Amino acid sequence: MKRPQPGLRHLGIPPSGPFDTESFRILETLLHQGHIADFEALELANGSVELEFTVPGTVAIVGAPVSVQSDLPDCATNGRFPVTSGSSIRITAGTTGLRTYVAFTPLLLRATRLSRVPGSVECRAIRVIPGPQFGAGDWPLESLTVSQVQDRVGIRCQPIESWAHHLELPSEPAVFGAIQVTPNGTPIILGPDGPTIGGYPKPYVVCQADLPKLAHLRTGQTVRLEMIQLETARIANIESGQQMDKFISELEIALTGDFQP
Repeated sequence: MKRPQPGLRHLGIPPSGPFDTESFRILETLLHQGHIADFEALELANGSVELEFTVPGTVAIVGAPVSVQSDLPDCATNGRFPVTSGSSIRITAGTTGLRTYVAFTPLLLRATRLSRVPGSVECRAIRVIPGPQFGAGDWPLESLTVSQVQDRVGIRCQPIESWAHHLELPSEPAVFGAIQVTPNGTPIILGPDGPTIGGYPKPYVVCQADLPKLAHLRTGQTVRLEMIQLETARIANIESGQQMDKFISELEIALTGDFQP
């Protein structure tokens, strides 16, 4: 898992990268590697894994809460902890949120546990703006219920009867967060590996500030759509970025001192 690679959509290549960019940024900061281009991590989607380490170093785990079992002291989620050569940890998926990020560096850093993290894991509502086909049909605001079919390409939700349509459109550019609707009224929220073009109508697009929330939608979860205007979304994006920058700055200061963030 690496950072998103934007700017290649015209070649048919989606940005990819972490689904939850906020958690990934915290992960980078915990390992003091926020500016290293080849930083890599695992993105676990409600999965469990056992990891063995052949050299000593530091592990960081951020995102949806998980259970971490090991004989090592200080191992925990939402933080970092040292591991020894030959040691192992087992990560077991939790019941809140969906995606967890795990990374390792051979640098030995002191254990750090975060007392708070951004609120993207808890998601009851998602803000949306009008999409390119908002005026091409009747799309009353509804709550979306996530189906069993979802991955990094897109999150398929249960059909909404009032969203069924007979629109036939030529393929056009699509973006991460666009909500496409199939003829039977099935909403599909495009993910970071989603298609760069699509022919289904897109009545709504998720506000950029709420994109990290999409990473943690679980099967059967219902989320409310809240319509906002483009200018409101722009302000929300700026405020969200400023809040994240403040959190990262405080974390960086804490990591260089003797106190916990």
